[in-house]
Amino acid sequence: MHHTRKLLSVLSLSLSTSVFAGSLTLSSQDIAQGQFMAKAQEFNGFGCSGGDLSPHLK
Repeated sequence: MHHTRKLLSVLSLSLSTSVFAGSLTLSSQDIAQGQFMAKAQEFNGFGCSGGDLSPHLK
């Protein structure tokens, strides 16, 4: 019985938060849709040698 109540609580909580989720629109002057990011935005470490700069996001 305890497991059932816990499962129902988790399910109701997860369903209720998805109801309130809105849409998200993200745009960038540094990243084009369907294209790779420039070397400036690439990570600099673990074998990558980019500029490690964060892209502009709006």
